[in-house]
Formats: sequence, C-alpha cells, structure tokens
Amino acid sequence: MKRIKYVLILLSIIFIGKINAQNPNDALRLSEPGIISNAALLGMGNNGIAYNAGFSSGLANPAVFALTKRGLFSAGFFYNSLENDITFFDNNSNFSNSSNHLSQIGIAVPFPTRRGSMVFALGYNRVKDFNNTINFDAFNSGSTSLIQDLTYANDDLTYDLNLSYGIFNGDTWLYDETIINGKLNQNGSIVDKGGIDTWNLSGAVEFARNFFIGATFNIHSGSFRRDKEYFEDDTRNQYRGETSPGVASDDFQSFSIFETIDWDLSGWDMKLGILYKFNRFSQFGA
Repeated sequence: MKRIKYVLILLSIIFIGKINAQNPNDALRLSEPGIISNAALLGMGNNGIAYNAGFSSGLANPAVFALTKRGLFSAGFFYNSLENDITFFDNNSNFSNSSNHLSQIGIAVPFPTRRGSMVFALGYNRVKDFNNTINFDAFNSGSTSLIQDLTYANDDLTYDLNLSYGIFNGDTWLYDETIINGKLNQNGSIVDKGGIDTWNLSGAVEFARNFFIGATFNIHSGSFRRDKEYFEDDTRNQYRGETSPGVASDDFQSFSIFETIDWDLSGWDMKLGILYKFNRFSQFGA
C-alpha cells in the first residue's frame, strides 16, 4: 500500500504540476557565443578555426595548436562597460554597469618528435560575459498599470495586498476589480551580472604531412544573476480612498515587485578539430 501511495503522489505531481525548465531567453543566453578577448583573434573576426591566434584559437579548433613551434604563454584582461539611455514617456534615464576580469591565461608546450609535431596546452578562458543593464523612470499619465494587468489576470497578488476586491453575483465570484486606473509614476531596473569560465586541456599532432588533428577537454563553470526591480508610485495623490471595501486600505502610496534569478553553471564538453595546410597562405579547418 505504501508503494501505491507513493506512485499516486508522483503521478499527481507529473500530471497536475507544471514546471518550466527554461524559456527561449534562457536558452539563447547560454547558447549565443561570447567575445573572446584575444587581440589577434579579434583582429581576424574571431575566426580561429583555421588560424593560429594564440591560446584562444584552441576554443575554436584544437588542431591549430599543432602549428606551435615554440613554447607559448598567453594572458589577457577584459573590461566591459555598458551604458543605456532609455526614453520612457518622454523622460530620459541613463544607467551604466561595468565588469572587469582576467580573460585568459594559458600555455602551449611542443614536444620533440622525429617528424611532424605534437603539442599539449592547458589554460583558462572567460568565454561569456553577462554584464547588462537597463533603467527607466517616468510618470504614466495614461490609464494603464501593472496593478491593473495583474488584477484583470486574476492574480492573487493584488488581492492579497488589498489593491483589488472581488465582484460577486450572490455567493458566486465573478472577477476582481481595482480602483487603480493608471496615472502612476513607473520606474524599474534590470541588472545582469556573471559569466562563464572554461578550463581547457588540449592536445594536437601532425597526423600526416600538413594534416593536423587535435582534441580539447573543457570544464565549464560560472554564474548568472539578474536583479529586477519595479515600482508604481502615487506621486500625485490620485488614490486617497479605500482600495478594497471593508478593509483598512486607505491612501495607496506605492507598489513594488522584486525578482532575482541566480544560477550556478557547470558542465563539460569535448571538441575535435582538423586542419589542413595547403601552403603558406592557405589553410582549411573544421
């Protein structure tokens, strides 16, 4: 009987509960490529698949390490500053956010061979920076507000805060209503922080004359944090009466919502690459 009980509980969670693992924005945030802050690689348009631009090229194609003839040490620093100018109901808001960190550090060591080449590499790269920000603040003279949207969507939040009340037909609830009718100062901000770091262990050999193969093992770790704040304020004293009849709810002043997304990211992957060198000026990588 205990097993049947647990099975019924599990089935009720599966068929009644609804959990969204992620939305499209979350998927894009992790899948879109970042900027690899290596000067040589940036100068080639981030094209490291068939070009040896130092340690960071191994992120695109580990086979390029086989072109390293002498020991290589690489390090870099990344500074990102973002500034947004937002015009919201004819009011301009300016907000900025910045981040700085070590972008890469690594070594590549060639080993002696009778013919061809064999190279091993180890290092670190910051492959993603989530730094972003937005801020807005203005008086909305129209007849719209988030309080109204939540009320008409039958969200319990405004009801629990005594900002809305139920409309009944006898004992039957019909819908929720609110006395709030816009004309509020609306302001908010969204601040994103974090990034993804990758530790790489790579190896590459010249398998045949001018034909190179390589592999890399990547360990990823990182974080993402988004802090969202939103306020609606009665700065012009529009609402001095009851917001919920029969409840001590006079003189509405301010409504606010705070939301935080906090991720810890980890994972690993492997990458294989090939490189063929036609001549001094032409190479093919995949």
